Amino acid sequence: MPSLKSIARRFSDRAFGTAFDHALARSRHAPRNSFLFYWNRGMGDVALCLVPLFARIRSEAPGARIAVITRDELKAPFELADVDEVYVLPGLQREARVDLAGACTTLGLDLGEFGTVFDYPDPNRWLEGRRHEFPPTLSWNPQWDVYAERLLPVPPNQIVIGAHVHSETAGYYGYVKDWPAAAWQSLFARFAV
Repeated sequence: MPSLKSIARRFSDRAFGTAFDHALARSRHAPRNSFLFYWNRGMGDVALCLVPLFARIRSEAPGARIAVITRDELKAPFELADVDEVYVLPGLQREARVDLAGACTTLGLDLGEFGTVFDYPDPNRWLEGRRHEFPPTLSWNPQWDVYAERLLPVPPNQIVIGAHVHSETAGYYGYVKDWPAAAWQSLFARFAV
């Protein structure tokens, strides 16, 4: 059963908007149409949680600059996420919190140039009940095809779909989030030629 606090929070978010809603509304009147996100959690959340937030920013704040500070292993996923800049903080370990002003100094960034800053985003809360509005869409750079072609040549005039079937999250969450192998095999069998 949900706690009274979570019920009140959910009611408040629906009635008055989330912190993201408020920040996006304030950004419309800010002289700096730019957003900075610090993200140091899971890779899957980049596509499933942050990409919809970025899409909403693009929709409601046209021309906005979106920048992300993250760890090295998340640089490539963010390059698929329709952001303008990805900054890698050297030596950053997963889930580590940082002083954002200090991180910006390390990276040669001026924190003051960003009109809206999210140092610990809560996308699951901000997207609750709204995930359908901005389904995750990743932006593939065709220049990256050469990396895949070395492993799996793509036949001409065919669509190839890749899947990351092992999420490696059991070590972080204490349970396995992966879809069972039989489910993947069944899905692939449906599309076999």
